[in-house]
Amino acid sequence: MKKRMNYKELSQFYNDLSVFWKSGLPPSQALDTMKKGKKGPKFWMIDGLQHRVSKGESTASGMSRYPDFFDDFQVMIIRGAEESGKMVDTCKNLSNYYEMRGREKKRLIGGMIYPVFLLHAAILLPNLKYLFAAGLDKSYAAAVLPPLIIAYGILAIGYACWKTLFRSGRAREIIDGIFLKLPLVGELAHGLAVSRVFRTLAGLLDAGIESVQAARKAAGTAGNSSIAARLAGAVPVLEHGGNFSGFFTFSGTLNSSQLSMVAIGEEGGQLAETLEKMALYLDEENSRRFTTTVKFFYYSAYFIAAAIVAYTVITFYSSHLNIF
Repeated sequence: MKKRMNYKELSQFYNDLSVFWKSGLPPSQALDTMKKGKKGPKFWMIDGLQHRVSKGESTASGMSRYPDFFDDFQVMIIRGAEESGKMVDTCKNLSNYYEMRGREKKRLIGGMIYPVFLLHAAILLPNLKYLFAAGLDKSYAAAVLPPLIIAYGILAIGYACWKTLFRSGRAREIIDGIFLKLPLVGELAHGLAVSRVFRTLAGLLDAGIESVQAARKAAGTAGNSSIAARLAGAVPVLEHGGNFSGFFTFSGTLNSSQLSMVAIGEEGGQLAETLEKMALYLDEENSRRFTTTVKFFYYSAYFIAAAIVAYTVITFYSSHLNIF
């Protein structure tokens, strides 16, 4: 049974929270209104959240009891917003953030449909000769099944390893580190991770959370184990009296331009506001990177398919028609 909310549902959830909070409706009453029309796990989650809030728990504390619906990133952001009194703006920003992620996911799925179809067609269609030509050395099934089985097998093994071996721990950190070094997708993964850290850190600092604790918690919301480990390893800089410019410099997670903006924000006493603006800018950069990445996979699939077709045609004519 589905438990997690997709990006569209998360966007709607935070938009509703923002609207009700702005209207002055008590949180418990707002959640009670939001559960109307919901069914299944989502209804029971909001109902349980509403019950806990009505008993005096904070919204963030209640959300932390439903990790299947809300990850650490969301809980930290909402906790900071509640403590700083900026729930309306924060929930609206989260709504916009997940709306953007939802659009990107749709674009990714839509952009990959044609390449996947093209790759299958490149295997299935050229081998139709085995259905219609007589005297050939193998059947249609013998021609198309091996490459399909190999492709699906690699995907299945990769998915199984990810689910069982590589989702956490040192192995996950190593894989995430390798992933960051890949062209295009590495830049996108880095941008998404840093954007999450900026948002979380901005919310926590705005709420008055002590810098060391804020940095440690923000590092855990990166979503990339390699970046999270580098940020966690830089926390001693703050523990020994350093500032966030030194923290990010030691971690090696930001470029020179980003480090300069952090330094300017600190010097002006507006680090939280600066980090939030940097997160918004990164979102725009990530959107452009996402478009470039989708186009890369699209054209890669096209050329792979063309190579498969060309190889199949050439080998068929060379072996059966004695052209070469």
